[in-house]
Amino acid sequence: MCTFMSALDSYARTDVITSSHIQLRTMLLQRALSESRHLVANIERSDGEAVLLTGNRLRSLLLELM
Repeated sequence: MCTFMSALDSYARTDVITSSHIQLRTMLLQRALSESRHLVANIERSDGEAVLLTGNRLRSLLLELM
């Protein structure tokens, strides 16, 4: 599992480094949508800690898009 994650991290890092400005914004938007879906699910489950963590990640992504 550790090797897989390391390879996945390496691939993601390379993808970010070689992406155009538009591709980077698209990746941020895709991640923001994913985080917003997770936030809704966490709110529905009344998982306060997960809501806080997911909300913070989503806020960071949205600030990066501004």
